[in-house]
Amino acid sequence: MSESNSSRRTPADMNVRELASLRLLNDRLAKTERWILERALSHLMHYRRRRTQSVVHTRLQDLATNEDIEVQAQILCIATRQEATQEQVIALLDGRVLLDRRPEYHQDAELNKAPVPHPLADLHACRLFDELRLKHLADDWSRMLAIDAIRVEFSVVQRRAEHWTA
Repeated sequence: MSESNSSRRTPADMNVRELASLRLLNDRLAKTERWILERALSHLMHYRRRRTQSVVHTRLQDLATNEDIEVQAQILCIATRQEATQEQVIALLDGRVLLDRRPEYHQDAELNKAPVPHPLADLHACRLFDELRLKHLADDWSRMLAIDAIRVEFSVVQRRAEHWTA
């Protein structure tokens, strides 16, 4: 295979080890999805429980105060260099797509989903794998193979807004 053609490889051109690496990437991204969803649910449940208890037990006087929280998650797909501990971020995925409950978003995601080509056709690609492959790397399989680390930056942002009239 020529150097100019190497960036547009297809799974049909790959050896067994490379195909296994793509399957492993899908598995790792699926675990990342589950972890983000579990952490988000845990934080939201804790917040709701705490807020309900504070309203019941302390009877907040200021009913004009509106508190809300937002979960943020960024997934960094990283290629590490052997010569040092240098990292190259291949893609930055927004984990909030996993938490979006709007039905039109899920319908949109299903309509835009493209099947994984042979010999990976039996792969049940997770949502982040599809996001990475289709939206960020445009089926650049060589760049997907370069990913050897995933880092998640997860945060819960609490907001409070107070309203009053004069």
